[in-house]
Amino acid sequence: YEINLGELHQGLDLMVDPASTMNPFRGGINFDDLNDCGLDYRKTIKLQKTYRESPSLMVLLDCLSNFQPVFTIKMWVFFISWGIYHGHVATAVVDGKMEVEDIVHSLVFADGLVLSTIEVLTAIVGFCVEKRCNWHFNTKRWITQRIIYLLLGSFAILISKLKFAESKPADSEAKTDVRLILQYVYIGIRIASFIFLNLGSDNAYLMGAPKARRRPKAPGKRRIGLAAWIGMLSCCCAFETWLVVPLSSGFNFADVCQDACSWETAPPFWVYWSASCLSCGGAMICIWFVVGLTAFFDIYYMFYLGTAVYGYCMGHSRGLNGILATAQWFVDLSSGNPTDHLALEAMTEGQILEQVFGSSWRMVWSKIVEQMYEEDLVSDTQANTIVEAAGTMRWPDRSRPVTELRFRLTEAGGQTLCAKTGQALIRPECIAGAQYKTSADDEWKNLEFRMPDLHEGQQAQMADFLVAKLSEPTMVHSFRFQPGADPRLDPIHWELIGQVVPRRRTGDVTRRVLIKHRKAPASREFCEELFVDPWLDHHAPGQSCGLRLDETLSSHAAEQLGFFCKSLQKILAGMLARQSGDSSENSNSSSNINSSGGDSSSNAAGEGGVGSSSSQLGGSSVGVRTSHSSALTGLTTSTTLPAWEQLLSCDVGAIPTLSQIIPCYDENVINDARSLRDSDNVNTNLAFIISEYPKEWDHFAARMLGGRENPGLSNKLYHDFIEDKLDATATLEVRFWAAMRSQTVARTIAGAMQYHTLLDNLPSTHAWPDKADEGQHCKGFAEEMSLRGHLCQLILAHQTFGNLKDKNPEKSVAENEASVLNLMARYKKYPFFVVFDYDHGNAAPGVRELVREYCREHFQSEVPKHVSVMVRCKQDFMGGITSTNGNKITASQIPFRQALEVVEILPRYYPLLLAGDGGTIRTQGKAGNQLGALRFAAGHYIQMMDANMGAGFTEACKVPLVLRNFLGKDSDRKTPECRILGFREFIFTEKHGTMGSIMASSEWSFGTICQRFLDGLNVRMHYGHPDFIDAFWASNRGSLSKASPAINLSEDIFAGFNARMRGERSEHSDALAWEKGRETSFNTSSQFFYKVSTGNVGVMKSRDLKILCERLNISDNLSFYFASIGFYLNNWLIDMSIKIYVYFFVLLTLSSKSLEDVGSVGSMLAAEWIISMGIVATLPRCAELVLEYGTLEGFLKFLPSLPGIMSAFTFINKSIAAGVGTVMVTGEANYIATGRPNANTHFNWRECYFIHSETHYYPSLALIMWYLVYSSLSQQRESAALPMFVILISAALWLTAPIIFCPQPRYARLQVDMREFWKFVVATPKNPVRGMDQNRGLLENQLNTGFRDEKATLYEVWLHRALEHKRRSKTLQGTLLAWNVFILAVLIGLCQVGVYIGLWNFFVAFICHAVLIMFWEACGRPEALMLLAFISVFVLPYIFMPDMLLCDYLLALIILVQCLVVIKQAILLFCRLLLNPRLDWPQMPHREAAAWRARQKVAVRTRRYDVIVEFFFINFMEYELHLLAALMILIVNLVTQLVMVILDRLCGLHSELLLNRNLGVRLGACSRRRKFEPGRPLRTPANSLAGSTTATTSEAPTNAEGGPGPSPGAGGSRGSGGNDDSHPPATDGRQGGNGDSQGSGGGGPAGGRGGSRGPAPASFETTSRQPLLRHSDKPEEFEDQTTQDNIGPPSNSSSLVASTESQARSRVPTPDLAQNRRTVDAPTTPATTAGTTTTTAATTTTTV
Repeated sequence: YEINLGELHQGLDLMVDPASTMNPFRGGINFDDLNDCGLDYRKTIKLQKTYRESPSLMVLLDCLSNFQPVFTIKMWVFFISWGIYHGHVATAVVDGKMEVEDIVHSLVFADGLVLSTIEVLTAIVGFCVEKRCNWHFNTKRWITQRIIYLLLGSFAILISKLKFAESKPADSEAKTDVRLILQYVYIGIRIASFIFLNLGSDNAYLMGAPKARRRPKAPGKRRIGLAAWIGMLSCCCAFETWLVVPLSSGFNFADVCQDACSWETAPPFWVYWSASCLSCGGAMICIWFVVGLTAFFDIYYMFYLGTAVYGYCMGHSRGLNGILATAQWFVDLSSGNPTDHLALEAMTEGQILEQVFGSSWRMVWSKIVEQMYEEDLVSDTQANTIVEAAGTMRWPDRSRPVTELRFRLTEAGGQTLCAKTGQALIRPECIAGAQYKTSADDEWKNLEFRMPDLHEGQQAQMADFLVAKLSEPTMVHSFRFQPGADPRLDPIHWELIGQVVPRRRTGDVTRRVLIKHRKAPASREFCEELFVDPWLDHHAPGQSCGLRLDETLSSHAAEQLGFFCKSLQKILAGMLARQSGDSSENSNSSSNINSSGGDSSSNAAGEGGVGSSSSQLGGSSVGVRTSHSSALTGLTTSTTLPAWEQLLSCDVGAIPTLSQIIPCYDENVINDARSLRDSDNVNTNLAFIISEYPKEWDHFAARMLGGRENPGLSNKLYHDFIEDKLDATATLEVRFWAAMRSQTVARTIAGAMQYHTLLDNLPSTHAWPDKADEGQHCKGFAEEMSLRGHLCQLILAHQTFGNLKDKNPEKSVAENEASVLNLMARYKKYPFFVVFDYDHGNAAPGVRELVREYCREHFQSEVPKHVSVMVRCKQDFMGGITSTNGNKITASQIPFRQALEVVEILPRYYPLLLAGDGGTIRTQGKAGNQLGALRFAAGHYIQMMDANMGAGFTEACKVPLVLRNFLGKDSDRKTPECRILGFREFIFTEKHGTMGSIMASSEWSFGTICQRFLDGLNVRMHYGHPDFIDAFWASNRGSLSKASPAINLSEDIFAGFNARMRGERSEHSDALAWEKGRETSFNTSSQFFYKVSTGNVGVMKSRDLKILCERLNISDNLSFYFASIGFYLNNWLIDMSIKIYVYFFVLLTLSSKSLEDVGSVGSMLAAEWIISMGIVATLPRCAELVLEYGTLEGFLKFLPSLPGIMSAFTFINKSIAAGVGTVMVTGEANYIATGRPNANTHFNWRECYFIHSETHYYPSLALIMWYLVYSSLSQQRESAALPMFVILISAALWLTAPIIFCPQPRYARLQVDMREFWKFVVATPKNPVRGMDQNRGLLENQLNTGFRDEKATLYEVWLHRALEHKRRSKTLQGTLLAWNVFILAVLIGLCQVGVYIGLWNFFVAFICHAVLIMFWEACGRPEALMLLAFISVFVLPYIFMPDMLLCDYLLALIILVQCLVVIKQAILLFCRLLLNPRLDWPQMPHREAAAWRARQKVAVRTRRYDVIVEFFFINFMEYELHLLAALMILIVNLVTQLVMVILDRLCGLHSELLLNRNLGVRLGACSRRRKFEPGRPLRTPANSLAGSTTATTSEAPTNAEGGPGPSPGAGGSRGSGGNDDSHPPATDGRQGGNGDSQGSGGGGPAGGRGGSRGPAPASFETTSRQPLLRHSDKPEEFEDQTTQDNIGPPSNSSSLVASTESQARSRVPTPDLAQNRRTVDAPTTPATTAGTTTTTAATTTTTV
């Protein structure tokens, strides 16, 4: 069997062929064409497109065809509303009440006319554009549907126009209207055919799904969808009846335009109409357009309403009520045996944790707290408080000496048990003897048993039964015991309160066998060795087990822990539901356990083995927990789980395998020191990040320096970093801390590594395989197979890693490469790999050598041109690559060869990014990255993450449990419950200023209530969120996304399309929450939505949407419309309706109609709309806030944010509409790299103009101009004008929002911005086009038009855009010319006498302008002459005729400009047909003489055409109009920013509202805003800051509000294990304590969900709770003190940088995480636990 690789790649050869069309929209082939044809294309001469995307505005017909059920349903809803209004609501006098017959006649005719028109257009597009006859799918069904609908439409028109004789029965006076009967018949046939032809299909639409479907069809979701749409459409009907239809009330041509249009009877259609008649007719058309558009997009608002209502109800049913409410942040961590049956809702958090994780859940809690401490979310004191609330210890303290071991019953083998008292069980003879070892190599020592002193409650709950007394405090490594004489009390049914982990399993037995056939060991010798990892004992009766999170932690830490505990209840409910299905199949044995969660130790005794290392979390024996005996009935409830379901007790096979993929190209990996030190002339970037997380910086400083938190340490560490006084390791740690609070790749990797940390500490991962069975050759096999090869792997798909060329020159390539190596060294003990596309020409020398050596060793050949490479970090590489002395890292400093080793290489025929001649990219970058990583993914499931995500250890603990949702009770690998499993997100950038909060609120609402509702409608797709995807299915069913650059710009949603087309589902879970970043600056937020909207037009044109929509039923089609394109298309329609609405009033005023005339016919258009419908779009967020935070707290969060959200999204929705409209015309969608800058990044005016000129500035100026025309016309005719407040406010926001939301509005910055923008506006190039060097290539490439190019000018930017029409087809150019001719004809027809006079004046001014332009060209293009020409064309008309009205002036100017546009486009089209300019002439062959001459001819023709384009650009006022608009924008920016500067000088009001309150606080009302200093109080008397930059010991503690706070009291002892905690813990910024600086006000309950992610270990290998840095000459003031609250650094304190000798003393050894021990700096105080505590000067022993 042979495979011809050359034949397989023929399709790719055609894709990169320069002769093929570059743009897939214009006929170029893409990957879908290759997949459709397969190898059959070799039978033809050349591969052709199998599906042709609709060009330009044809996409509207595509949408109409794809979502015909949506448009039809909405049309019928409007017809019903129209009939109800005119039949019942309307009055006969004003509105013209109609009879039923007239209503039916009108509606049938309208329906038939619309249906016939749509079907004709759809057929033309299908046959002529899409080439439906060549399709391989669904062609017959499509043709049949078209024929049926066309016949029905023709029948409706026919019966509406023909006249029928009325029949009169002989015995009755009633008449029968034959036409009415036929119309009723048509209505019945129309509805029946519509339902029949849109029933949809449950079968897969594409090949690749199993034929035998055993998966349930989820009828509940269909019922939800049907009920939801009935409710939403009913609301639409009511809204249209009372608000939309009355807009057109009384507007008909005969009544309204009768006075304006007077002619003789039956004139021909070409009769001359007067200006008033034409304007009246245009007004009638506009009003019906507005009514029609409103009647369609009102479903857009009703969908938001439905999302709020149904999403809230679904969340309520899922138990999300108050899950994030501060009032419910009380965690009850008590656990144990409940005496009564408890419902799931009545269980405490401790009991739920015990059920989900097992009896070792306290060690999970301890690990969670330790991870939060290492992430600087909590202080050391707070961490002690949290672990003590659970009755456990800190994670590094888990290996302390113990004095006792306690045993308790989990399973009974006899029938002599007493469930209530347990007296029959408390007998020493149950265990004949027991022994223990202190280490693996130690000898066995005997244990002495005694009867415990049981409390009454413990006796009733059967908690503790035997206590083994140790001779002295000892580190217990393992133990073994000898069974007693009574077989009914066999010790296999007892468990140690600790961690009992067997290293092997005996036999391949099933779950049921384990339940039924548990027997005592045949031998009465000692059982095999069992490992022990103890924890603190349970609380004594009456001891508090609760923890008030909001009083102990910051808001983010409290929310993280609170959500973790509350969401486990939903996870437990799902696990119990699955377990109930399993237990129902086995009636002889129960799957329940005692709710104490104690694991069965039967495996421990019968199948025990050597234990694992001490780094594991814990868990009891791997086995089952049963309830055989009726004596245990009183202790079992229905809310219990078997041991194999619990995470700490389950086998390795019960943990689904996962591959995590992070696509990365040029994203920021770790913040470099230079960028953190950069300043905005007020604050450094590091200071800004600290101002967002002030308390976390205090925690970090204390952890770095080994002391307790105080302002002095925080301020000292900050200044030492800014002044570059830290050593390399400390500098890297500060950078990493900042990266964890920014949108970086490091944060994403650290978040993914939390799951690896969990797996690394699970007992089952250490217990498989057993070296005794596998032999010594398996050394290292457990780590490789159980983690990398079996359970989880992390792949950083860094496509250009190791390629040091062709990247963004503005970023340090070497810095990013070094950061990647540093991260690989930090996590080198985990399965962390980097996959990249090797390019031999651009590869770094070290990478080239690595690949060459691997190929020679494994392939015995040289390196192919293109290969995909997977590398990992060498174990001996320590990392620490960083810049020195502020210098950039160079490529020579990156030790690729010393740091990396190649794991695998996959040769490729082409690179991941396919490029044709000239560098034209034919594939999408992110999709290529995902595809490259997919080839190396080994897990059953894949988690796709963007490079700006993160996660906490709390969420990582739930991942194995959530992954089980893929396989239900009746599912297997072939038919899982779903192929894509999504979950909610917390947007950590919510704290990053106002825009960060606004974008976070939008993203959070979409990721929670919106996706929950879409899941209920069964139309949830994949939207680029960190979803889990079935890896095996994705690898052979179309990958994770699609890679054609133009069509698949929004590449992620196509994974959802692919799943739905193959009959699979995408589900959503509320039990898991990953963290995600979103844009935090205003301009990048607008650009992001613009990019997504342009990509959505590609979705509209895609074949995937076509295939899906033609097979969906009616309700699914309605749902799928909003799951795909509905949001973007409706924004475009809303934006269009605004323009038409203004045009209507202009035309109405030109026809001499006033608001009084509109009101007289009963229309609601005469009333002003003062409430924007956009408020409805905020209802889902409001509903979700009320659901999850409670009513009061939800509204308190929602109402203050409403003005900012409305303002920002008024602007952003315009970006969406502009993106859709632009791509619909041009047919080209391009990727926009936003860069995700910090929220404090200042955008100057020139950058704002580049970004928003076409999308916002020009539409706003046009809208204001037309309103001025309307207002002036109304004033001229002495009639009232509608204020249009909502429209004018929107237009004003389009102009001013970029300045309002721009940070750092300072007067000096204003001067710089205005100077740069003025230079950009008035500067022009010295040489015309004809003077530029032709040999340098295309003219477009020679112009200075770059976004960051300081030489760019307004002239060159718009000249470049004037040349862009060469990239469009001649057909589109001719279409635009015809449209402009039509507009010109309409404008001329509307003109009156005053306008013609003004037009003559403008013509004279235009002649003067042409003369001045000639002088301007002759004199070398001086700026003064251009400004004079500019003034002449706009000012001379007023000089000639000073009494000209404003409306006449504006209309004359509009007509003149439109006339010039028509002339210019006509001449340019003629010249283009004559000269035929080509854009690809630089790529034409030129080596031979003949070829060179041909190339030169084409170049000359192209340059001549460019000269013509520049001539019209200058002489036909195009440049002057852009100059006029730019000057208007300059004035608006100047006024707006002056206001912002004034606000910022008033107590820093602007910075406080836009960024955060820490940047806005001043010392006085109008004083200069001071820069933010970490550790310094926000509000302090002015004299206390004189001459000081840091807080001192004399400063009083402050509370979260910035004022003086209460003095901390001397709290009691809270610590254990060597902590000096003489102060009470800090309580959320409200109270001082432990030396914490509370003045920053961080971490209050008003904070968002933002926070830090990822551990911050002491070195690149491990984590340590010891101080990362210590002063070699630490002053006395820095010692631990109990009498001072705020400690400032002394004036003579040295920096953190010490000599080489002192640095060596400050280094702390970093052993493995499992070996870490807490440092004991002071004597400890006894902990209040149930056990006994013995404290000595050297050691601390605790009863376990």
